[in-house]
Amino acid sequence: MKRKWSKFERALAITAVIGAASACTAAPAQAFSFLTPWNGPVEVKFINWEQETPGTGNGNGIIDAAGEQLDGILKIKTISAANSNSTLLWFDGKDGEELTGTFSGYTAGNVAFNPFLGALEMDFTGGGFNLYLDNTPDFDATYPGAGVTDGILFLSAAGATGIHAFDNPFTAGFDETTATLHSTATGFTSPFTGNGTGYLEITGGAYASLFGVDTFGPGRDLYLNSDFSAPGNDGWPVKSDDPVIGTVVPEPGTLLLLGSGIIGLGLMGRRRFKK
Repeated sequence: MKRKWSKFERALAITAVIGAASACTAAPAQAFSFLTPWNGPVEVKFINWEQETPGTGNGNGIIDAAGEQLDGILKIKTISAANSNSTLLWFDGKDGEELTGTFSGYTAGNVAFNPFLGALEMDFTGGGFNLYLDNTPDFDATYPGAGVTDGILFLSAAGATGIHAFDNPFTAGFDETTATLHSTATGFTSPFTGNGTGYLEITGGAYASLFGVDTFGPGRDLYLNSDFSAPGNDGWPVKSDDPVIGTVVPEPGTLLLLGSGIIGLGLMGRRRFKK
């Protein structure tokens, strides 16, 4: 004799089927997961290999004049929770995966020496990156880079304004409020050193929904704060690293599963009430 399911059991079963179906249709073809579930701020540590885009400047490999463009390749080292323990969420090589990519389009709008800071200041417009998830690691940073863009598009982002709240009236011909990246070169001996900060807006990728939006204001989803030096490594003129700050949010499949469960239990309760 078959055992009859209760209405509560049927509601849960329906919920599970809906959740499983939504997960199957929403999940990208290639898996990616954290070591431990996390919802909140994250710190993404990376290494950049960069240069003055060929044909946009004087050919010395570094940005030292307005109109020159910046491009390069990158590799993610770790993703950690931005908490007191810096809980490790992902690392290069986890599950045989790597996260690598390219960045380009950062155009120098203003390059000037600031005597008050004793530093060369550079403001860039535009720019962005594409990051790829690859489960057959073959990244080679040796100039000009290889195995950088294979795999699936994990995340893409475009430079976002907001790093300058006001325009500097002393830099005629350039409006600082349009800058997406601000760099300051403070060391002029070898190695040439400095720091860059900017914002990015997430624009696409298979895992775009994993990250929160407007974390730092409208259109500013990620915050970049990197140190750079020249000469770089592996034949590149400049290198830079660490970190990008953002937030991780619950995956849409998880939210849909939770919502389906609430709806299922609600319908069951409504039927009971009617009886």
